[in-house]
Parts: sequence; structure tokens; C-alpha cells
Amino acid sequence: MENILNLLRQYEFHDLCVDKISFIDNDTKVELSIIILPFNEEKDDYDKVEVYFSDIINLKTTELHFTKNSCIEINSFDYKWSEIFIGKFIFTQGFGESCFLLEIECGKVEITEK
Repeated sequence: MENILNLLRQYEFHDLCVDKISFIDNDTKVELSIIILPFNEEKDDYDKVEVYFSDIINLKTTELHFTKNSCIEINSFDYKWSEIFIGKFIFTQGFGESCFLLEIECGKVEITEK
């Protein structure tokens, strides 16, 4: 898990654009995929990176409210690994729009560049 924590540390989870959030229901389990768009200064373009959470023990959110103009960003992401991975996201949707929290406890996190 130390490898995953090192990979997560390379991204600044503040004002980080989100391309997609997906809740995947696989019969007996729920998984979560968040595709982030960190800016790559060398390429002068955005990379696409998937952060995938599985073996979910607990997942909760505040009320989600989206409009056609929603532009989701990660305002902050606090996380730690003890016996399980524990993370808390704060997502914003632009100036004057609502924000929402997502808290997750899981056994596995994967990070993949797309």
C-alpha cells in the first residue's frame, strides 16, 4: 500500500478537475472510479488518471445535486492507510454552486494513467 500512497502524493488534490465519477455495482459489491485531470506542464495539457476503489467497506456522501453547468473539482482529499484505506473528498462545482463530501473506507486502491 505504500506504493499507492506514494502515487497519490504526486497529485495535488486541490482545484483538481474531475472528468468522471462512477459508482459500479457488481452484484455483491460496489466499486468507485474517479477520473482526475492533473495538468502536465511538460505537455502543456491534461493527463487522465483513474483512481479506483474496490473492496469497499463503507462509502457515504452528502446530497449530490448536479446541473447541466456543473464543473466538478476536488477541493481536498485527505487519506490515510492503517489497516484499511480511509479517505475523505470534498468536491466543489464552481463558484456559488453546491459542494459535496464523499467518505470511503476500502481494502484496495488502484491508480492508472489513461
